[in-house]
Amino acid sequence: CQRRLPIFQFLAPTLRQAKKIAWDKVKFYVNNAHENGLEAIKISESGTKVVFTHRGSANPSTLEFGGWEEPETLRGPYTDGMAIDETADLKPGVWGKILAPRLADRKGWMVNSGTVKGIDQFFDFYRKGVAGPEKDPFWGSLYFPESATHGKIPWLDDVALATLRSGMTEIEWRQEMELDWNASSGNVLIPLDVIVEAAKRHVREEDLLNCANVAGVDVARYGDDESTIVRRRGPAAYQKKTYKKVSGTFLAGQLLAMHREEPLDAVFVDGTGGYGASVVDALRQLRAPFTVFEVMFNEKATDFAHYYNKRSEMWDLMRQWLARNGSIYQDEQMIRDLASSGYEYDNGRLKLEDK
Repeated sequence: CQRRLPIFQFLAPTLRQAKKIAWDKVKFYVNNAHENGLEAIKISESGTKVVFTHRGSANPSTLEFGGWEEPETLRGPYTDGMAIDETADLKPGVWGKILAPRLADRKGWMVNSGTVKGIDQFFDFYRKGVAGPEKDPFWGSLYFPESATHGKIPWLDDVALATLRSGMTEIEWRQEMELDWNASSGNVLIPLDVIVEAAKRHVREEDLLNCANVAGVDVARYGDDESTIVRRRGPAAYQKKTYKKVSGTFLAGQLLAMHREEPLDAVFVDGTGGYGASVVDALRQLRAPFTVFEVMFNEKATDFAHYYNKRSEMWDLMRQWLARNGSIYQDEQMIRDLASSGYEYDNGRLKLEDK
């Protein structure tokens, strides 16, 4: 590193864990690195860091070890690069308030690794680097489930894998070896792979000519919540439109403008809690040229024998649509939301978990 006084960090959930993973290995390698030009190496056991310079240089580099059990100890002026292990365990706020500012000072790099543990911050990091319309240009992602690397890792031959599997539950295998984001929640209604496939699926415009053109509306409840409109034509759902702090009349106007561009057959408004009533009333007062449905999620399901309420029924029908031929826009927040809803059974009827 050509920068002045570069600093690098290796972080894990606890300092003890970080030392257990790599401290002895680092000491072994730096103590045997003189042949590569390293000199003036100082190993600080108390500070859990290594300071070294390269031959002919007066610019020492520092490699620090740390844990985020006490986040305030990680604050500092800058970091040129950091490796974070078991990122799924990273406490909320540590990345945005402490680590990101340290990297920003000198445009440093970061590598995250770890075992997946559900739809969490690590999932968000991973999705930032996945190719697609919302890929963050500063992020990249690598993903190595056992099924994709089978036979390619010498120390994980069939005997070793069989031994591992014999000592794991199915959920543990999916989480540890298949990197299944849904594995930690066995009751997730819509599997992530179904959602991702739907986001990749392309539908030809000519296949939509005879399909109904409809829109769904979710009206903001309070604060920073957003009102959302999504249009769907047959198997194709299009990019959502979001609005902050707007009136029901404004949303009605947006729907009428959408209708002028491509005639709508129907509009479905979430009326649960009364938040959508203003949109419904405005559309009816403006004599909207399409059918308006006010949907109450807590109402009785059409198929009452199998579903606890209307919301549970609609979500399960959406799951079937996504698995069959649904095509959605690759919106990262929507992918996260779709993959996060669990379910249970209440007297034999499917019941979606509360928000």
